[in-house]
Amino acid sequence: GNDQVHSWTLVTSQALDTAWRVGKGSVTLAVSFLVGTLYYFRRLHLYLGHRLKRWIGYLQRRFKRNLSVEAEVDLLSYCAREWKGETPHAKLMRK
Repeated sequence: GNDQVHSWTLVTSQALDTAWRVGKGSVTLAVSFLVGTLYYFRRLHLYLGHRLKRWIGYLQRRFKRNLSVEAEVDLLSYCAREWKGETPHAKLMRK
């Protein structure tokens, strides 16, 4: 009984050892590939996030003066200047 358990343990251990020696290269290669892929996608994600942040900042600066509230303020300040001015158009507006 005890010798039989020992032989099964020995056979199982040897089989696992042989399988590990045969597959160790493949496992190492697969893990290396997985780590490399994860590193690549992490760097890509950081790069795209940085570019997107810069692009959003550019668009906000570019179109900031086209906001409707600022356009209304600009229109009101323009009308105030024209109303107080001494141009023929301002005199016509006051009549």
